[in-house]
Amino acid sequence: MGKPAKVLPDFKSEAEEIEFWDTHSPADYIEGPGDLIIRLKKRPKKTVTMRMDESVYNRVREVAAAHDVPYQRLIQEFVREGLRGLMAKERKHAKADT
Repeated sequence: MGKPAKVLPDFKSEAEEIEFWDTHSPADYIEGPGDLIIRLKKRPKKTVTMRMDESVYNRVREVAAAHDVPYQRLIQEFVREGLRGLMAKERKHAKADT
């Protein structure tokens, strides 16, 4: 058997967790198939009201339906991906400035 799995840190925020996974491999944190069962922490949710163009709303609903996911979850994933990209750019610029 290979080396033992590393212990995951206790993340203080979702942004901290996103940054962590941008630089670490999940393979380092599992030992075998039994470790693939992930216990998800319930995170507090915040209800957000936003306005968007009706055409964008309709397209998001169509894409969500085509992928069999709730449209709110799809919007949330789009926001997450956008934040990951922005954070990666900010880190790249910060490294270039040093």
